[in-house]
Amino acid sequence: MENFIEKLKGLDKKVWIGIGIGAAVVIILIVALAIGSGDKPNGGNTQGGSQSESQTGTQAGTQAGTEGLGTENLGTEVFGTEMGTEIETEIGTETEMTESESQSESESQSQGGNTVTQPEDVGGVEQSPVTTTPSGEEILGAGSKDQPYEDIPDPSTMTLTTVSVPAGQTVYYSIQRTAGKWFEISDSDLYVIDSSGKRHDSSFQVESGLASDYILFQIGNKGGSAKSFTLKFYDIKGSWENPEVISGNGPFTKHLNAGDEVGYYYSYKATQAGTLRIYMTATANSEMNIQNTDPNVTIARKFGEDVQTDENGRKYVDFPVKAGEEIRIHVQAIKPTRGSIPATDITFEFAYK
Repeated sequence: MENFIEKLKGLDKKVWIGIGIGAAVVIILIVALAIGSGDKPNGGNTQGGSQSESQTGTQAGTQAGTEGLGTENLGTEVFGTEMGTEIETEIGTETEMTESESQSESESQSQGGNTVTQPEDVGGVEQSPVTTTPSGEEILGAGSKDQPYEDIPDPSTMTLTTVSVPAGQTVYYSIQRTAGKWFEISDSDLYVIDSSGKRHDSSFQVESGLASDYILFQIGNKGGSAKSFTLKFYDIKGSWENPEVISGNGPFTKHLNAGDEVGYYYSYKATQAGTLRIYMTATANSEMNIQNTDPNVTIARKFGEDVQTDENGRKYVDFPVKAGEEIRIHVQAIKPTRGSIPATDITFEFAYK
């Protein structure tokens, strides 16, 4: 009997549903027949026949319903508990999935042209929001101090557009390729707090560093409504990327403030082939580095190592050049062993030999 019951339990749910419906119909028919038989005359013994047949029919129906379907075996265990629970579980799961999908859709929102989506939890662990640009490019991070948005300006325009910043609030950005550049602030609602904690309400120069460095900025909105900002960066004049172009023989003079660790770059094109002699003087201990821009042949000279003195006592460096060749000249003060970088005025001029 137990093996038979186990086989019954192993039947498909749809089969059990069909069996259940069929059994219910049989019970209803038996009860109906029993009641119908009781209403008809039965050899003059209406009461006795009706009661006897009714009891018999009812008992048979009850017994069939109880034993056949089985309060113990089918009715309660299969349909009442297991199947009911499974159906409720499936319906509940589908409902939860629908609600979860709806919630995910509702948590996906557009911010300043970018889309911020909150992924579902993974294994009960909340996931960080995912921000994507209109082109589908993912911006890493969550905009917090510990997880700033990581981004790189468009190389052709040196701009990037932020997410929508709520009024009176800030978001954090860690931006690559901005070290030493000029951060333009042209929007009256925008302010920036740099990595040192200094607030800037107008354009400023970003801290020095490598091009590969990510620089931390706190982007603030002092306006009255949520707003996205276009951040613009420039190669500051006098940097390697944007040197000051000079021509002629000079003299050229550059003042550098105390503490200036970057120095200043010039670009010069040789007007003839031969040797370019560069004279230099300075009001403080300073240096000059000269380098050509030919990617195939690199030539460099440095005051302090390659310096010479002419018959008049003037210090100079000789540099071989080709006509039309561009060279870069970098000037800066030298930091002493003790103390800080001094202010200096550097003067130099050219002569061909």
